[in-house]
Amino acid sequence: MYASMTAIGHQPPQFSTDGLTVEALLMGGPPNEPVARFVADLAQDRRGDPDTLLVLTYLLTHRTTTASRMAKLVQKTESETEARLLELSAPGNALIERTADTARSSRGEYRLVGDAVRALGPAIAYRARSGDDTDRKIVTIVAEIGTITGRVVRTMFDVQPATASRILSDLVDRGILVKTSTASRGPTVTYGPGAKFPTGRRVRRKPGDDPSQSPLERDDGPTQERD
Repeated sequence: MYASMTAIGHQPPQFSTDGLTVEALLMGGPPNEPVARFVADLAQDRRGDPDTLLVLTYLLTHRTTTASRMAKLVQKTESETEARLLELSAPGNALIERTADTARSSRGEYRLVGDAVRALGPAIAYRARSGDDTDRKIVTIVAEIGTITGRVVRTMFDVQPATASRILSDLVDRGILVKTSTASRGPTVTYGPGAKFPTGRRVRRKPGDDPSQSPLERDDGPTQERD
């Protein structure tokens, strides 16, 4: 039940009792799409793991967490919870990471890794969307050139293809970008200004530029060789 609810971005069930009966409160509503997409892309052993999903759900509304804060939620001792948090921060497939101040401590303070923050986008309550560096950089490129692709996003932010796709999908969902190519999938799909693209920006192109190419893909001619 915990995994099923949190996997689609809902809060976990809340239980209450009067001593004789137990009541479970399930918060309904449509799925939180960024969270559902993110969870669907997790490794199979994490996708249905209640501990993983409870940590993820907590960090959607809190910048950091610790074993002492999570122990009651995951119903484990603090030592067991710390071990689970360490597993989720293991290099190579990390969902969370220790803050710099607690990197060498026996008990750490943990936050979502950068890729997860970018992928979850608007699902994160404390993410300042208006000043978000990722959004601003993408908007700047599109304002200057007219389009952007997943390949460019991967290069700009050094992220995996799935993360680049989620970043662009989030901007499309919010109306900031819209697909401008006939292709529907792949790193070369182009995106241009959508209905809610920030106003007051002028798209600049050089004469003869291919509008389907971004500045990181266009060949502006041979470079001068140095001796």
